[in-house]
Amino acid sequence: MNKNNELTFQITMTLVDNLIKNNLITAEEYELFKEKMIKKYEPKLGKLLILILDK
Repeated sequence: MNKNNELTFQITMTLVDNLIKNNLITAEEYELFKEKMIKKYEPKLGKLLILILDK
């Protein structure tokens, strides 16, 4: 697990979470972006958290 990738993923998704909470992006845009970031950074913990929290 690359710690820099994990950290970058977490920071990026925190920023994007704020965008969706403020209605600056749509849910569809959020999901597309999230999938791109998962593929790019391959987070282990982040992916697990998303699976747990999306239920």
